Amino acid sequence: MQFGVFYQLPCAPGQSVPQRYRETFEQIAHADQLGFDSAWLAEAHFDAGFSTMPAPLVVAAALSGRTQRIRLGIGVSQLPLHNPVSVAEEAATVDIVTGGRLDFGIGRGTWNHNFDGFGIPWEERTTRLEEAVDILEQAWTDAPLTYHGRHYQFESVTVVPKPLQQPGPPLHIAANSPSTAEFAGRRGLRLLMAAPIHPWPDDFLTHLGRYRDAAAKQATENAQVSAVFFVFTAQDRAAVRRQMADSFARHPIGQRTTYEAAEENMAIFGNPQECIDRIAAVQQRARLDSLICSFNPGGTVLHEQVKVAMQRFAEEVLPSVRGL
Repeated sequence: MQFGVFYQLPCAPGQSVPQRYRETFEQIAHADQLGFDSAWLAEAHFDAGFSTMPAPLVVAAALSGRTQRIRLGIGVSQLPLHNPVSVAEEAATVDIVTGGRLDFGIGRGTWNHNFDGFGIPWEERTTRLEEAVDILEQAWTDAPLTYHGRHYQFESVTVVPKPLQQPGPPLHIAANSPSTAEFAGRRGLRLLMAAPIHPWPDDFLTHLGRYRDAAAKQATENAQVSAVFFVFTAQDRAAVRRQMADSFARHPIGQRTTYEAAEENMAIFGNPQECIDRIAAVQQRARLDSLICSFNPGGTVLHEQVKVAMQRFAEEVLPSVRGL
């Protein structure tokens, strides 16, 4: 199993956006040095308390010069908000700049205010996503792109550059609904899911089963699953709560559920042995390919505390769970 870190880049009142970016870059460079496999960057718009990262591909390109080996994941690009040919060009460019380290996550969008801000009809998000997936896959081939769909029309467009990875950066899809999970399985896309949206174990495993059932019907060889959990490793759970509680409460999930519920169904919290045991229990039932750690969901855990938690996790948890 591989392990990643996850960033939405919220900025609470009184925080500096440039400082939050500097700290995030430092943390991802730290994750690279500690041996984490991937760093995931989420796109969101028009709500600083949730995220100040509208352009994760730009961030990934900037990180390429500050990291050596860690893969840089877009988790995710809200494809219906963008011209898919432009996205194909930009993602290919970032794949080249990063030396083939890009993982490209996509989604249809979760927040209707993002669509309102761009003037894109919310009810078109599913069909726009499905067409955009077709276009991305075709745009990265050597043939000129011709596509005639409901939303997008292209005639003999030569998309350059092509990605360094062939046939393209691995495509992952954030599947928050059963229909999207089944679409991902049918299309042979890798799955991104989140325990805060599908709490462990019942909803999580049911959703995961829909994806794997759909992939099995298509004999999909590319089926892989990455899952985001809230993660924090400290001396004990009380120390985790002192550092994490405010950050969790500022996250949209924390605004509608309790810390105790998150600790039970959405998180891997505790001392190193507790985290090892929790990951082993999850992996026994879920068979994940990658576990992605959200160490600071609301953005208010102090920078140095995040780095210490990451280091403790890397040094005292990872060696025991790598082979699961």
